[in-house]
Amino acid sequence: MKKILLLAIAVVAFATVSAQNKGDKYVGGIIGVSTASVITDGTSINSTSFSIAPEFAFFVANKFRIGGVFNYTLGASQGDVTHSVEFGPELAYYVRLCDKFYYVPSFCCGFAYTHLEDVSGVGFELGLGLGSFEFRPTKHFGLAMNLLTFSYAYQHYSDLDASGSSIGLKLGINPSVGLRYYF
Repeated sequence: MKKILLLAIAVVAFATVSAQNKGDKYVGGIIGVSTASVITDGTSINSTSFSIAPEFAFFVANKFRIGGVFNYTLGASQGDVTHSVEFGPELAYYVRLCDKFYYVPSFCCGFAYTHLEDVSGVGFELGLGLGSFEFRPTKHFGLAMNLLTFSYAYQHYSDLDASGSSIGLKLGINPSVGLRYYF
């Protein structure tokens, strides 16, 4: 009985230690649907959006990963359809909080493109994931959650000769959850 118990502890310890080592890779992503309704001066404005964000990453050093982020969003509001694409690199560092649970602060930057009716805009976005966590129930699967994000975005619309920027802070009100497969 002692041998079985020691073997089980060794297997669990090896699986935990082998997580996020140099050379590890994962694929994963997030699929999201959101709806919103705002009433202003007696007028109701409804919007719906669908997004898909596949990702790939590899660990260049123990606990340090580099990945690529791609996000496509299709939105509809009051009969107008918006297409948005964002892509770019992401850096993250894994801090083990307890067995199978990690704090994963990240930084990403990327190119952004938006198209609404006959107007298109290009720009960039910077993001700092300060509330990112990952739970690894097994060696090959991870569940990622982001509760706090700080971002800056700039968009230029050449068709309108206009540009704009925004600063955002998302605090757990609309968390994102993703699934990852490690290999």
